[in-house]
Formats: sequence, structure tokens, C-alpha cells
Amino acid sequence: MRQNRARSLIVVLLLAYALTAAAQVNPFKIVKDGDLEKEAAKKFDVALHHYRSGDYWQSSHELIDLIDNYSEFSQIARAIYTLANCLYELDMLEGAFKLYERLIKKHISSSHLQDALLGLQRIEYDRNNYSASLGYYSTLCRGNPSSDILDLANYYAGMAYYKLADYPGAVDVLAKATAKSPYYDYILYTLAISMLRMQNINQAIEVLERLFQLPVINDERQHVIDQAHQTLGYLYYELGYYDRAIQQFSAVRPSSDQYAQGLLAIGWAASEQKEWQQAIPPLTELYTHYETSDIAQEGLFLLGRCYLKLARYDQAITIYEHLIAMFPNEDDVTTSIETINENIQLERARIEKRLEELFVLEGNLVDELNDNSRAKRRNLSGGQTVLLRDIQRERQELTEHRLQLEKLAVITALREERRNWRAYAEYGKSRATFLKRQQERQQRNLKTE
Repeated sequence: MRQNRARSLIVVLLLAYALTAAAQVNPFKIVKDGDLEKEAAKKFDVALHHYRSGDYWQSSHELIDLIDNYSEFSQIARAIYTLANCLYELDMLEGAFKLYERLIKKHISSSHLQDALLGLQRIEYDRNNYSASLGYYSTLCRGNPSSDILDLANYYAGMAYYKLADYPGAVDVLAKATAKSPYYDYILYTLAISMLRMQNINQAIEVLERLFQLPVINDERQHVIDQAHQTLGYLYYELGYYDRAIQQFSAVRPSSDQYAQGLLAIGWAASEQKEWQQAIPPLTELYTHYETSDIAQEGLFLLGRCYLKLARYDQAITIYEHLIAMFPNEDDVTTSIETINENIQLERARIEKRLEELFVLEGNLVDELNDNSRAKRRNLSGGQTVLLRDIQRERQELTEHRLQLEKLAVITALREERRNWRAYAEYGKSRATFLKRQQERQQRNLKTE
């Protein structure tokens, strides 16, 4: 299907080129410069409308045509910058990177120079090239950027320092960000985590408390706040403040993806206090509503232990029997894991190879757009947009496939780690059965007496 589509595209491009050559007249030369500027301005307004509406593909189509056919447009630098942003939003980082570079090299007096440097900084961060990202940050800071750009640059620089395990560097940069930053919640959270890495526990708690005071303006911020409650709960747990830990874990919303982990953590915190009855409700909720999750298995073991401690042996036996049914024999697990791991490695290699091919193709298409020779670029706009869209769609499919593959790898590793859990469950059942018989024997003896 892709080959047929490519052949059709080539035919259309060749036909368009032939018709233009046969005319022997450059249509742009019969129009006055003022009219060309007006035409370009109208096309740019349409592109900006699509961009602001979040229709990045349609905006890209208009912008590629504009840049290709109206190279003397007075706002060409802004058009290039907007196209780079479109490609970035579409996760076409190589194309966006080359356009930001073009803006810096060929439009040095543009008002979007600092924006382009920020674009390069964040792309290198997204590519995990943290040192290169910090290099662009240093260049950007030397140019006296606006506060809005600096807030974003500080965020990416602070995150880069954190990824490089340079926690003092992360603290120094993130502390400079203002509350106007669109990532201020992430900034506070990473700042607190960096302080924890530096053993500055009291300062970290203060920063997290500041995060809790922020107004919840969207789901993303609520997610960060939930994660912060979870983190502070684990901190109090490690410090032995179990009541405070339970308070933090309980603050996580039921709709949060952290909620199930919070239920398990409450169970552990209560168990550490030997409050077995207090641990049962959250662990029961975990089992009831998240039965298929991996952490529910750990919760079941803990729930079985709570029933044992409370001498509720029938409930404990039921829990352990359920666990036994969940875990296959160890030999079967070993064979299955080996086969799955082999297939994961092969599929990873295939995906990475194809992603690299798409990466090169994307760069080549943008190079065509950057070519100064109109003879080489004539009538390429439509074809470039189609090919870029095909690349983006295939990359998206491959990325989703890779994410599913990584999830499978995590599940497989977890199965390997828990291959002995069936034996633990069988031991738990045996112990509960033994204690139940002892209890029954004692009760009979009391009745006899």
C-alpha cells in the first residue's frame, strides 16, 4: 500500500513539474511584489489559524507551501519558526531541529532567535542529550532572554541537571523559575526530589508543602500533586512516621493512577504499627478494584498476613488459595520467560532500525525545503506534506508498539522476580491451616474441660 502511494505521489510530482516547465513562464514573475506579499500574508494568516487551533498538520501544509513559494515574504522567519513548532508538536524532532537551526543561521536578526534556541534546547532534552541541551541553555542565557523564555529554559535545564544526577545544579536552576512558568508544579516537585537526593529533608518537605498550596487548574497539576503526596508519604514511611505517611497516602485521589499504590502503602504503614485491622480495608479495596494489577498480588500477601495475625484463618486460607491459582509452576514460568525475552529483543531491534530510517527520511525532506534552489524545490510542497504525514503516522505506530513492548518487558521481569511466590503462597496456606487446626483443638479442649 505504501509503495503504491509513493508511486502515485511521484507521478503527481513529475506531472506538475512537466506542466510548469511546459508553460515556460514563472508565474511568480507576472505578479507584482506587493501582490505577492498580500498573497503570502493571507496564506500565513490561514496557517496561524490552524496552528492556534491545534491543527498542526494543516498548518504545516500551509507553511511548507508558503516557505517554498514565497521566500521573499517579510515574515518568512516567523513562518519558519511556526513550522518548526508544528513539527515539534507532531513529534518530528529532526525536522523541527533543522528548521530551528536554519532560523538561527540564516535569520540572525529575527526576533525569534531566542525562541529557536529554546526549541533546540528542549529537543536535545527530549532526545536525552542532556549536555547538549545545557549547552544551548548557556547560549540562550547569554542573550538576555525574556522572563517567559527564561522560565521555560530554566525548567529544561533543571531537568537536564537532574537527569545527569547533578542535584546541586538542578536546585540552583529550578530555584530561579517563577510561578508564571507553565511547568511550575513540575519545577517544585523536581526541586523537592533534588533536595531529597542531597539529604536536605526539611527543605524538601517545605517545597512539597508549597506545591500542595497551588490551585488545581488542570488534570496535569492534580497528577503532580498526587505524586507529591505519594512521595512525601514514602518519605515519612522511611522515617518511621507511619501516621503521617498514612495521611499523605490517603490524600491521593481515587481517580489517580497513584491510588492503587497508595492503598498498598497504607496497608504496609498500618502493618508496621501492628494495626492489622486498620490495614485490611485499604488492602481489600486494592484487591476488589485492582485485582488484575501487579501490586494487587503483593497486597494479597499482606492481606493474608493480616488475617493470620488476627487469627482469622479461614480468610487467610482463602487468600492464599487465590494466590496459588494466580501463579504457575516455576518450571513453566522459566520456559515462558525465556521465549518472551527472545521475542522482545528481536522486536526491539526491528523497531529501532525502522525508526532510524524514518529519522533520516524526515531530515532529507526538510533539507529539500531548506534548499535555496527553486528549481529543485518547485512544486514539492504538497508531496513533502504527504510524506511527512506518512512518516509521522508510522513513527507514532512504532512508538506505541514500542511502549507496549516495554510494558511486556516489565511484566515479564516481574514474573521472573516473583517466580517463587507460588511457593510462598503454599507455605502461607499450610501455616494458616496448621494454626487453624491448633485453634480448633484448643477450642475442643476448652469445651471438654
